[in-house]
Amino acid sequence: MMRFLGENKFNVYVYAAKDDPHIRSNWRRTYPREYLRRIQELINAASRSSLDFVFTLNPGLDIVYSSKGEMRLLVERLGTMIDSGCGWVGVFLDDIGTELVHPADRAGFSSLAAAHVSLLNGALDELRKRGATRLSFCPTYYANAYLGKEIRENDYLDDIGNGLDHEIDILWTGRHVVSTTITEADVEQFEGVIRRKPFLWDNYPVNDFYRPGAKKDRPRMNMGPFRGRAPGILEHLAGYVSNPMIEPEASKIPLLTLADYLQDPSGYSPERSHERAVMRFLSDEKNLESIRLMIGSSMANPLDPNEVADLAEEVRRLAKAKNGPAREKMLEDLGTELETYLGLRRVLSASMKNRKLLSEFRPVLEKIHELAKLGLSCLDLERRSRTDIFSTEEARRSRAKIRAELKKVHRNRTQALGEVAFGKDLSDLGLPVVERESPIIELCHRAIGSVA
Repeated sequence: MMRFLGENKFNVYVYAAKDDPHIRSNWRRTYPREYLRRIQELINAASRSSLDFVFTLNPGLDIVYSSKGEMRLLVERLGTMIDSGCGWVGVFLDDIGTELVHPADRAGFSSLAAAHVSLLNGALDELRKRGATRLSFCPTYYANAYLGKEIRENDYLDDIGNGLDHEIDILWTGRHVVSTTITEADVEQFEGVIRRKPFLWDNYPVNDFYRPGAKKDRPRMNMGPFRGRAPGILEHLAGYVSNPMIEPEASKIPLLTLADYLQDPSGYSPERSHERAVMRFLSDEKNLESIRLMIGSSMANPLDPNEVADLAEEVRRLAKAKNGPAREKMLEDLGTELETYLGLRRVLSASMKNRKLLSEFRPVLEKIHELAKLGLSCLDLERRSRTDIFSTEEARRSRAKIRAELKKVHRNRTQALGEVAFGKDLSDLGLPVVERESPIIELCHRAIGSVA
């Protein structure tokens, strides 16, 4: 990933993995030798690719802000990384409680913001002595509208803006945690409160919020381009980083579109950039059209919920068509398209050179296969139900087969081929509510109903 970033004119990599216990849950623990060796490898790799490597701590779950010993520990942990060649470090206090919990902190500080200002300003002075070149901070409230507070009534951010040393970056995710658009007005609002240019942490194409729990998982690949970022925001920002997907290889395609936007925001075209990204990233693939179909089946995302619009239009036209040659041609064409989708898993498994990307897409390919199989069964039922020789028993068996396939499709929680589900359980992230079934499910319901 670092080589990829360096080759495409990015210049920073922020290491902020909350599932690394040395960053969050066990931040006080002295770093084991093997851990330091691995971080050193990352720092060296970043340097070879002309990237600043930023090491961060997220101690907010249990730190005692009023304790000088805790301050010394924080500085020592970050100082170890500075000694390893990581001059830019960060203290992230996001995704924690919004009230002081330790009695000593409640006695020593008037608010959570006051505690954070004290910690960060004190750490900056000590980290400078250790050789730090830059300090970044993620506040507990990191969006214009978050945790029920709008920017204009957020005393926490106002106090942070007033008290925090102006050399410390303040991270920001936009109007919301996941911002479908980011305008100059959004930036200016936040900038006015924190009294400095914010450092944008863009929560796209990240997709971990689709995986809240084993029973609710609706994994989705956010393969669409960056959209909705106004050209003029860059002059108001101290920096811009993207939060990628869990799948690193798939993340590279949307990241290439971000590179285009950052280099020429006024001339940026999401569609043209995305096409260039696919062609450039997969230029040595033989079955590029098949890969395009796979990617096109995973384009829906918070920035643009639309996906497989051509397939949806074909299904709608078929629903309105009257019996006759024109309708038969529609059935034939749709069947051919679904056969192509049905074969994607086999074709790409046999021929795709980028095995990392193929591995990340396997759940999507499985869902596409199941949906295509269901769609073909529905088309078969539609054809046969309009013949004189289609018996009641045959109709019953066909409906039972389709219902079994439909149940299997619904058990597979991966989203693809026009199935979109986000927002309802994620309103705190600022996502619009979009619940949409694949057009193949629409085709299925109508096919079953036609012979009911």
